[in-house]
Amino acid sequence: MPIVGLAADTLGLFGRAFEWLVPGALVTVPGLLLILAVAAQSLGALAWLPVVRRQVGGFGVGARRRSPATANGGLRH
Repeated sequence: MPIVGLAADTLGLFGRAFEWLVPGALVTVPGLLLILAVAAQSLGALAWLPVVRRQVGGFGVGARRRSPATANGGLRH
């Protein structure tokens, strides 16, 4: 009577996929952590922008320069 065992071929697709599971996870996890760290820093920078603009004021981006005639509120000396 032959002994019935589990051969490597009977695992099929799951067995082959499992071989790549651990190396795939080892490569994927650090990449995801790096993406999360960059996203967290970006959100932190966006949160600080209003605070810095209140303290420092406008940086002149998108602001129009006033002509010398209107710099004093339209008064001529």
